[in-house]
Amino acid sequence: MKRATEMAERPPVYNVTNDNGIARVRFYTDVQEEPREDGVVFTATMWEMSCPWLATLPRRVENNPELWLAKVRAVTHAEEAAARLEDLKATATDDAICDLGEMVASLSDAVMELATLINA
Repeated sequence: MKRATEMAERPPVYNVTNDNGIARVRFYTDVQEEPREDGVVFTATMWEMSCPWLATLPRRVENNPELWLAKVRAVTHAEEAAARLEDLKATATDDAICDLGEMVASLSDAVMELATLINA
C-alpha cells in the first residue's frame, strides 16, 4: 500500500512491526518538513507491505533496506494493478483492453526489476 502521511516527528527511513504474527514493513520516502502555525509537520509517502512475522525479519530489512524498499514497491504496484484489473473487467471495452496491456507490461517491468535486485 502507498499513501501520503503526516507526522509530528520525522519518520524513520523504515520500521518493521509485529501485529499479532503479521509483519508490517513500512518505508517512508519523500519526507518534507512543513512549518505550520502550531509547529512543524513532516509529510511523507508511506509504503507498506504485510507478510508473516519472522523473528529475523527486522535484521534482514536492516541488512538490505534498498532491496526491501524495492520489494514493498513491487508488491504495492502489483496490488494496484490487480485493483485496476478488477475495475477494467467491470467495464471491458477496446480502450480497457489497451489499458490492461499497458498495465501488464508495467507489472512485468516491476517484477523483472525485483528479480534483478534479489539475484544481485
